[in-house]
Amino acid sequence: MKNLENIEELKKLISQEKILLVQFGTDSCAPCFSLKNKIDSWKFSDKIKSIYVSIEKFPEVTAQENIFTAPTIEVFIEGKLSIRKSGYFSLDEIFQQILRYLELFENN
Repeated sequence: MKNLENIEELKKLISQEKILLVQFGTDSCAPCFSLKNKIDSWKFSDKIKSIYVSIEKFPEVTAQENIFTAPTIEVFIEGKLSIRKSGYFSLDEIFQQILRYLELFENN
């Protein structure tokens, strides 16, 4: 998972990628670290672009996205926010939803 380097990069990825998974987290958040590792090791990570946004380094992005809790996962499909989960959630459920979208794209 790539770390966000600037705000423009996030906007560009949202508009260019069919499916983009964005994780918002902090360096001191153990669940954030665990989620990041799970996303990196997900067997479909080569088909889905993912990016990590540090809440400490990019508070303006966090504010624009109305992020109030770490960890937060957002999934953009064709530029539109389609999935958003914060706090306690099942990453496997998010993966299943992403795979359904991925199958739709591959079948069309």
